[in-house]
Order: sequence, then structure tokens, then C-alpha cells
Amino acid sequence: MKKTIIAFLLITMALLTFGCEPADPSGSVEAEEIVLKEKEVTLSAINETYAIEAEVKPANASDKTLHFQSMDAGVCDVNDQGVITARGNGEAIIKISCGKAAAEFKVKVSSQSGTVFTNVLKGCEERFYPTLTLYDDNTFELVENVYEGMTVMKGHYATNFLEYILTVEEQSFNNNPIEVQWPSISLMTMNEDYLQLITPMSMSGFGDVFSKDKTPVEFETYWYEVPGVAQEYWTTLHLYTDRSFELDENFMEGIEIVKGVYELTPSHQYIFNVMETTGRTGYDYGQISMQDSDVGLKILSDLYVLKKGEVFTAFERKISL
Repeated sequence: MKKTIIAFLLITMALLTFGCEPADPSGSVEAEEIVLKEKEVTLSAINETYAIEAEVKPANASDKTLHFQSMDAGVCDVNDQGVITARGNGEAIIKISCGKAAAEFKVKVSSQSGTVFTNVLKGCEERFYPTLTLYDDNTFELVENVYEGMTVMKGHYATNFLEYILTVEEQSFNNNPIEVQWPSISLMTMNEDYLQLITPMSMSGFGDVFSKDKTPVEFETYWYEVPGVAQEYWTTLHLYTDRSFELDENFMEGIEIVKGVYELTPSHQYIFNVMETTGRTGYDYGQISMQDSDVGLKILSDLYVLKKGEVFTAFERKISL
């Protein structure tokens, strides 16, 4: 009996010695798993960013520091906070680790080539500036940020000489689809760097200018209103602060674009020296003169359509920020 008890005690001691893993003397708890809120993302523009959301488990892990590594820096890179930045079209894997725990996040970059125009709104933070992106495949994205959220309009656009016509096919507010509010939006080209809005929206109003590369512009716009004719077909005159001008004379068969430089005499007379004419009529504008008055600019010499005595009225003055 005595021998049996001794043998039992020896076996129990052996099990305790070799069958149990000794506790970590430091008391640290290792990370066992990395849980991702999303496992992949598609970025549609170069330099677009996305923040990976990840959680380390167990919750009481001693070290929850995450390490991120992009497996293809040509597609995207990632910083220490897990913010991805798109660098080129393609697919890449972001490897995430915390101690022995690991996870992978898939990134796809599929950007379109296009031109971004920005409505630099006076008194607004830059993040609220409306933007219009015209893609090379004749699609567009118009974004208006307001304090309540973000409205995005997408569709196709067509050009009619100086006019850009946007056909809105879908609209969303804070990523939720809503009914299209402006099925058709029109803008007129002032030159290759500026588009002037003809259709008013929520943040952008009639006459607002979308400029390339957020380049501010200072100018005055004058309109010759034709009764019973849509505003986009009124003749316009843009006077820039660098003393250049653009006259877009509309008529039934098309439009004449007249450019050059102007001077203002002491008697408040504008002298327009024409340097370039684009159109089909071949009309020689020569030198144009107009008299500034309380009602607008009175034409002192005949144009192709408009005649001496007719008046351009001031629409609005746009001031650069």
C-alpha cells in the first residue's frame, strides 16, 4: 500500500512538471488574431486614400501595434497608421501583422484619365469646394460637399462647340442613391481652363466658374439677353483683369469666338483689339468699341449679329480668393 501511494505521488509530480507549460514570467498576453472590418477596397483615382480598420484580439493583448506593408508600391503604398494611397492601376496586397498574428488586405486601383475642375467658393473651406471631373471616356463625376453630407452625380457628357452638356444618370447623397435632381446640367467654356455653370444647383449657382487646378480667376461677365432664347445661347463678353477679353457671339448657325486685349479710356470707353477669331463666318471684327454706362456696355460698332446701340448688361463679378 505504501509503495502504491509513493508511485502515485511520483506520477502526479511528473505530470505537473512536464505536462504544463510554464507561465510567462513577464505576464504579457500575445496577439492571436487580427480582425478586419473590410478585407478589400477598390480605389478609382490616383492619390485617393483609404484607411484600413483593424482590431487586435484578444482585447487584453499586451502589444496591439499593427505593422503594414504594401507588396506592390507601384499600385499603392501604406503608412504606419494603415492609410493606403493609390499610386497606379493594378492590384496589390497589404500585409498586416501584430506579433505572430497576421492578416491580408486586397487593394484594387482602377483610375480613369480625366480633367478636374473646381468651383472655388469664397468663404468656404477647401473641402467643401464642388468638383467636376470630365473623364476621357465622356463620363463625368460632379461632387458637391455640404455641411449635411456629400452629393455625387454621375453620367455622360457631350460637347456642342463651346457648351458641355452633362446628362445625370445617377445621384447619391452620403453614398445612398436618391432621385436625380438635375437631369441635365450645362456649362459654357470660357477658355480651356474655365467652365461657367449655366444650370444652378445647391452649392454652385448660375454663373459660377469651375477652374482647372483650382486656379482662381477675376473677371466681369456681360450678357446680351435675347428674349425668348435659352440663356446658354445669349452672347457673352468676359473681361479679365489681365486686360484680355473673350466675346462669344451666338447666332442660329453657330457661334463666333473673338479674343484679344482691351483698354479703357478716360471717357469710360472700352476699345477691343481683336487678335483671334474662331468661327465659320470669316467675319472681320476689326476693332470693337463699347461705351460704359449705368445700364451696361453700349455697342458703338457693329458686330456680326449685334448692331450698334445694343447693350450688354453686367451679370456678376467673380473675385479671386
